[in-house]
Amino acid sequence: MTFPQLPRRIRTDTVDLLDEWFKESWAHSSEFAPRRLYTRAIVNSIHTILKGFYPNGRIIHKFGQDQSLADVGIVKRLLMRPLHRVSVFALSEIANLITFCKLEQTSLYENLQHQIRNPRQFQASLFEAFIARQLKTIGLDYVCEAVVNGKPRDGYFPYLNEKWVVECKQQFAPAVDEFDIMRRVIDQVIMQLNRHKIVGGGGLVFRLARPANAKAISSATRLLNEVFLKISDGDVPVDRASQWSESQMTIEVLPLGVLDPGYRTTDTELVARIEINPANQSAAIALTVPISIQFDFGYSRETVIKKLRTIIQDAREQHRDLGTEKLLICIDSQELPDLQLGLLQGSNLLDDEVVRQRVSSVVEDAVVFVIQRQYLTAGLRYQAYALYDPQHKSFAQHVIQSFPNPAGNGRLELLS
Repeated sequence: MTFPQLPRRIRTDTVDLLDEWFKESWAHSSEFAPRRLYTRAIVNSIHTILKGFYPNGRIIHKFGQDQSLADVGIVKRLLMRPLHRVSVFALSEIANLITFCKLEQTSLYENLQHQIRNPRQFQASLFEAFIARQLKTIGLDYVCEAVVNGKPRDGYFPYLNEKWVVECKQQFAPAVDEFDIMRRVIDQVIMQLNRHKIVGGGGLVFRLARPANAKAISSATRLLNEVFLKISDGDVPVDRASQWSESQMTIEVLPLGVLDPGYRTTDTELVARIEINPANQSAAIALTVPISIQFDFGYSRETVIKKLRTIIQDAREQHRDLGTEKLLICIDSQELPDLQLGLLQGSNLLDDEVVRQRVSSVVEDAVVFVIQRQYLTAGLRYQAYALYDPQHKSFAQHVIQSFPNPAGNGRLELLS
């Protein structure tokens, strides 16, 4: 995933992101704006709902200090991108789900409020809200946070003469915390570039051992201090690549004209690249240093298949104590360009009959829905797949109606 050119100035101020986003978005939603990105009705709706949801109506962020996963959740990241239509679509969806919970699923609404400082759980609860909202649209008497057979369940609803328990699973590629760790490493790089006033051309390749954890940030900071001090002192070769390593992190400096070694992300290593001012423009020519950042993230096809199978097997094991109740497993693959890559990674992997058979082999008597939620510049797009035993065909056909495509250009497929 590639990010646009970044400014040389690094923010260190403390702001109310919601207020800042509202002012910026309000200006760009004006009928007189040179490039109107969205309507003011959407902007006003998002602002009103989020202001009523967050404590004191504010979303405070300290740039340069708030860097942990708890400090920078999905809502903050979206608010930091007021000029992206995709971000507005995603914020609108979040605001609508919050409203749905407040009006119809109060226990889930309370969970969301308690999870503001736990972004992973917050997003998981939003997916539960999404499933609840969709199933209620087809008339199912859906209850979130239900207790069935003495145990808490994500959801529950009766259908004809059957009772169904719902398990919601959300999986990203890669893990959210690994993505966040690499993002913070990149933040450190940008700060170092500014601190040492480095504007010369070249590139950096970062290799982070997996599974990544919070200690990787400390390791990366120490290593970056060493590397950039040597770069600024002119102690780095200009005719060949040079490499530094510490604990979980390896950094390779590539001067202009030196070929990229071509490392790729694997199951044991994450890879990111930064291209700094490739044309080697002077500061007098370039008011900002052109920086291109690329995260080499993702799972292999085989890994995705294994993860799908494991998610289903874990869900079935989790609910092995069900009596006469049936099990509906809902798996989310939410995709936000430049922010979040869903498990299916934008692919049509489940169109492949061999893949379907391999995944379906662990479904047994459950029903599984895999839902791709893709946020595009044209709007929100759903693509839902159902995997089930033939005995549940009529049920699956009924439930899949709850996943219409808002943009009208998606595909709903029943895969038996």
